[in-house]
Amino acid sequence: MRDKLNEKIDEMISIIKSSDEYKKYMEISSKMEQDEEIMTLIHEIKELQRKIVKEESMGHDISTLDEDINKKIKLLEEYPIYLDYIYLQEDLNNTMQMIKESIEKYLYDVAN
Repeated sequence: MRDKLNEKIDEMISIIKSSDEYKKYMEISSKMEQDEEIMTLIHEIKELQRKIVKEESMGHDISTLDEDINKKIKLLEEYPIYLDYIYLQEDLNNTMQMIKESIEKYLYDVAN
């Protein structure tokens, strides 16, 4: 049964990787990685997120950091390629979640 399940999982992965959505996602991801402005904004947002976690754990006010992140996110959202990337990422994540739920249901049904 394990071999059959692994075979089906590999088949699903292959189908996903050959889908237009996945190919477009990878293409957009590659283009974004080459855009210095986008990557700089993403790096700055990640740094601010780390600072927020650190400051929050010490009980400090993070409102200024939150404002900074929101400004940078708004700047990032001005890039159509970033919005396409986020949309496709959500779409792929939803597909993966459906597959995960299907596998869990199958395993539950087999066990019972």
